[in-house]
This record gives sequence, structure tokens and C-alpha cells, in this order.
Amino acid sequence: LSDQPASGGIPLYLFDYTRVLQRGNDGVFIAPQDARTTIDPNPEMLQGYLEGSNVNVMQEMARMVSNTRAFESSQKALTAYGKIGRQVAELGRIQ
Repeated sequence: LSDQPASGGIPLYLFDYTRVLQRGNDGVFIAPQDARTTIDPNPEMLQGYLEGSNVNVMQEMARMVSNTRAFESSQKALTAYGKIGRQVAELGRIQ
């Protein structure tokens, strides 16, 4: 990835195989050192345009609600198991 574009602008790299890219922690894709790349000779960057979101808000809200309900159910189950454990401990006490 050491090639620089002739115009001195921002390079747009094209990968022969995009499957070699790995997603980094901050959402940036990382290419291995031996990845075969070329620089796009005619990249297009449009000033003043907004990039569309890659997130479906309604789907993510539904997932969040589902995860919240699953968490609450797990919490209730742990509380119930704790109560059962205390009751079993009381039954097992010798007086």
C-alpha cells in the first residue's frame, strides 16, 4: 500500500480479493501486507454529498428491545435460582 497517486490526492485502493480485508476495532478495514492492490486511476469523490448510513435503524431498535427482554429474563431467572438456593440451604440446616 505504499503507492501514492500521481496527483498527490487521496488514493483509492482496489483489492483483487476483498475477502482478505479484516475489520479493525474502529470500523476501518485492514489489509495484510501481501494483499494485491492497485490504485484506481479515476477515483470519484464528490464534495458536499453525505454518505448514506449502513445501519437499518428499525432493525437495530428491534434487536435492542429483544436483547433487553432477554437480559431481563436472565436476570429474573438468576434471582429465582438465588431464592431456590437459599431455600435449599435452609432445608439442609440441622437444628
